[in-house]
Amino acid sequence: MYKRRYHKKRIMFAGVFSFVFAATFAFLSTANQDKTEAASTANFKAGNIISDAVMTDYNSMTVDQIHAFLKSKNSCNQSADPAAIGATRYENVNTTKHGITYNRRYFFRNSSGGENSGLYHVKDGHFVCMADETINGHSAAYVIWDAAQAFKINPKVLIVLLEKEQSLVTDKWPYEVQYRAATGYGCPDSAACDSKYYGLEAQVGNAAYLFGKIVYENKHNYYPVGKNYVKYHYDNSCGGSVVNIENRATGALYTYTPYQPNAASLAAGYGLASGGCGAYGNRNFFLLYSDWFGDPHSGTTYNMNTISEKLPALSSLSSSKQYQLSPSNNAKSAIDISGGVSSSSKSGTLITYQKRNNSIFNQSFVFKYDDSEKYYYIENPMSGLRFDVSGASSNDGAEVLLWTKHIGCNQKWTLKETGGKYVIISSCSNKALTAENGKLVIRKYTGANNQLWDANEVPANAVSFGNGDKYQILNVANSKLSIDLSGGVHPWKNNYEAIMYEARSSNNANQVFSFQYDETNDAFRILNPATGLSLDVTASKSDDGTRVLLWQGHSHCNQKWKITKDANGVYNIKSLCNSKPLSALKTNPNSMDSLVIFNRTDNSAKWQIKKV
Repeated sequence: MYKRRYHKKRIMFAGVFSFVFAATFAFLSTANQDKTEAASTANFKAGNIISDAVMTDYNSMTVDQIHAFLKSKNSCNQSADPAAIGATRYENVNTTKHGITYNRRYFFRNSSGGENSGLYHVKDGHFVCMADETINGHSAAYVIWDAAQAFKINPKVLIVLLEKEQSLVTDKWPYEVQYRAATGYGCPDSAACDSKYYGLEAQVGNAAYLFGKIVYENKHNYYPVGKNYVKYHYDNSCGGSVVNIENRATGALYTYTPYQPNAASLAAGYGLASGGCGAYGNRNFFLLYSDWFGDPHSGTTYNMNTISEKLPALSSLSSSKQYQLSPSNNAKSAIDISGGVSSSSKSGTLITYQKRNNSIFNQSFVFKYDDSEKYYYIENPMSGLRFDVSGASSNDGAEVLLWTKHIGCNQKWTLKETGGKYVIISSCSNKALTAENGKLVIRKYTGANNQLWDANEVPANAVSFGNGDKYQILNVANSKLSIDLSGGVHPWKNNYEAIMYEARSSNNANQVFSFQYDETNDAFRILNPATGLSLDVTASKSDDGTRVLLWQGHSHCNQKWKITKDANGVYNIKSLCNSKPLSALKTNPNSMDSLVIFNRTDNSAKWQIKKV
């Protein structure tokens, strides 16, 4: 539901406080709220109201568990008899608003002697409370769960938000206005609520979306980690103080409700403070969460004061270089792809192999930084696959695999640095990449050595080519010569003679090649992308001077080549069939010389391979 209907263009930014519902200053003022047992404010910490781990624990409750919890807080058995509730009932209204059918209008006497009117949902002589409400064919429990899943926010957080804004969890007869602004989204202090965000679905979905953007992506966060001035009240004369905000989840609560409780508000528990400067939204959020679900600080993932964020300007990591990653508890091992990798791979299992080695294809990774998102993607260049948290899970022990590219949070990582080591943090959960029993998983960061990683630059003589990348192959004896297709590319041809010809521009289709790795033979196919044809030793012969053609792909050894590279970046390319080098028969740029295999060691059998 939310995944279809709530996406990028979701947040209203009329001003810094555009997310705040005016009732957050008052003590849960809905008339019919049940009294809540008071938790202590002794553990309230303005800079750490809730941890990132708790905020993002989106699998904490199922739909059935949410419904059972709502019923446990509210039996939903209030009679709609006017005499029983001290109200006057007027005509049936039978109107549907925001997905809910309201069929009674009641007038309640207020403290000034006047009457307040509201539309209510009545069924079988009883008011329908939120636990039993149906919104556009879905239960309220489903609406909460669906938003939690769509934006990876703890449903407990959304339940508490509904209570602290409109008492919808405990109210025995909620009326239309409460659902209309259920979470206070789009309801600034200084103006009326924006009608485009009316209704339980829109309110819960947009609140979850905002929290998710802040916690996972650090976007739209008006109270980032660090020192921020936070007011005690919207009235500037009430003052405020500098708060050291320790995590994004707490920043999200202040972005939503930008006030902290003053000393009087904290001393009052759930009650009202004297002096007229009380703001209770974040205090009540803390108390309600503590009372209903336990400590909102549990599961804190990392200490921002001791781990600094690593961003791409650092010279220590380069997006143009390849790295092996070794856990600090076993520096001789490295992350490896189980079973090897090929350019046709669609997924793979990541393991911590017991030996770092120079057969680098399975152990080579690049860090690609997305400047707009402020995250890294960690990619194997041979397969083009990325580190991926299975199912975008936030659970401790969720496995990390290689997977095809996408833009979900399960492929986004933040790098942190501590003591010269890297901590690699999943953006889905703020949990750390962990080496465990030979596999890679995510776990709450504890500082253990199996969560600290060394990034070792791949040796200069290691051979590795990017999946889908294109290259020009130049002869060392005469760098003005490039491997070329005789006669140029023609769509009706299915074979060509490979020749040496004057090097043209890097985008010349005749002279562009890519490399496909064969894990079984530790060899490469060299193919021309424009034709799909591969370099092929004629009839698998081994005679010196045997011509090399471009031919339709097959699995024989005459289309497979062993490639090595020396410290100077010069390549040797030898046929898998007979170990004879690929050579330029001659190196005269004025003639179309043949490409052959020839048992020689001079520069005519050596190559420069340049990415184009």
